[in-house]
Amino acid sequence: RELRVIVEQFIPFDAELVVLVVRYRAVEFGYGTDLGSGTEFGTGDEVGTGTALGPGVGEATLVCPVIQVDDDRGFAAAWQPAAVSPAVVERAIELAALAVSSLPGRGVFAVELLVVGDEVLVSEVTPRVVSAGFVTLASQDASIFELQARAILGLPVSRPHLTQSAAARALWVEGAGKPVFSGLDLALASVPSARVLLFGKPKATRRRAVGVVLATGPDIVAAQTNADRAAALITISLDDGRVADSADADL
Repeated sequence: RELRVIVEQFIPFDAELVVLVVRYRAVEFGYGTDLGSGTEFGTGDEVGTGTALGPGVGEATLVCPVIQVDDDRGFAAAWQPAAVSPAVVERAIELAALAVSSLPGRGVFAVELLVVGDEVLVSEVTPRVVSAGFVTLASQDASIFELQARAILGLPVSRPHLTQSAAARALWVEGAGKPVFSGLDLALASVPSARVLLFGKPKATRRRAVGVVLATGPDIVAAQTNADRAAALITISLDDGRVADSADADL
């Protein structure tokens, strides 16, 4: 009998990171006719950016700025830039690119990593955009959703850059019924930098994310505070009369 064990719960990690890696076809647009199979890494001028080339002829692999996440009982929050050392950022980028280099396919690969002291461990690779990517809608000049579309459609892709500090806070409900939102106008009026994205799910079953709050600030602490403030002002009722908490956990 095959047994599976989730080892992550036994690791006393200090931080969780997500590195979004985009593989795309580069040859048609003059990025080079043979990029080779080697890999190059760099952090650029911005902490948390890097680029890797490979693994095949005419393919490029782009590494986005590092995202820090809180995944308590499911996606709770994410923020950029990650509040970790430059050495951890560089190692996370290197490991993410190496993990994806052995996998086929094009588009977005989300590499989740755990930071234990100065050590970085690869936890999981998901071949799609994950919830942490929502923060890039506020933090990067090209979101991961735009990069996914460009990679799949064969359009030109360039490395995104961080434009400002940003945070994302998930909105969760527990129970069954149709989510009904209130307090959206107050949240947006009270926190000018906030944006609220509702997933449009017609019905929630058990515990489910139904939206996300994005906010920016002059630094990460301010962005996190703004996202928390806006989320706290939103109430989600279910059509069975129950009221669910909007923000699941503290950043």
